[in-house]
Amino acid sequence: MAIVSYTLGVIAMAFRETSISKCFLNISDPRDEVKTRHSLLNILTIVLCAVIGGSEDFYDIEEFARCKGSFFQTFLDLPNWMPSHDTINRVISRLDPKEFFGLHCRI
Repeated sequence: MAIVSYTLGVIAMAFRETSISKCFLNISDPRDEVKTRHSLLNILTIVLCAVIGGSEDFYDIEEFARCKGSFFQTFLDLPNWMPSHDTINRVISRLDPKEFFGLHCRI
């Protein structure tokens, strides 16, 4: 896996390139960059893994992320640890559904 670096507003993020990151890298982030503490890529990766792992709501996703934090740290840059269920909810609800479901990815 390659280490990829990109800039999100004033935050420099680094992560190990994965098939998930390749799929989500070009999706539009609807948030104000200045107020962003967690990268969209991190949130989407955590949500995908949590849902595959059986999470059914935003509280479950947050709990899954916190329980699997050491796993996520092996390939995600998490300077602010894990996003809260409120953050995950806000981000997911603001995504453009047409853009998100229009992704053609092989994970």
